[in-house]
Amino acid sequence: MVYVIWTDPALNDLRAIKDYIAASNPAAAQRFCTELYESSGRLHLFPRAGQVVPEFGIEDLREILFGDYRILYECRPGACYVKAVIHGSRELQRHFDPYG
Repeated sequence: MVYVIWTDPALNDLRAIKDYIAASNPAAAQRFCTELYESSGRLHLFPRAGQVVPEFGIEDLREILFGDYRILYECRPGACYVKAVIHGSRELQRHFDPYG
């Protein structure tokens, strides 16, 4: 079992998603973001459950999908660090630096 740790940039992504959805439906925004956040819980038991991010090909940089969103995380000994939450329609290389 490993810890799942959400980084500040990933939490900022989650807040931005919530704010965007809340503009038209606050209750749906809360529900969606709670479910998105909780979807990373399976990484506690299965840290390598996600696939390697194809744009980068780095073995320890993985992603799980939630709806139209990609949850990017890095596997390290004892922990998975959620690094970003990015809409699947966005060009990943323009919005995420795997070394940053």
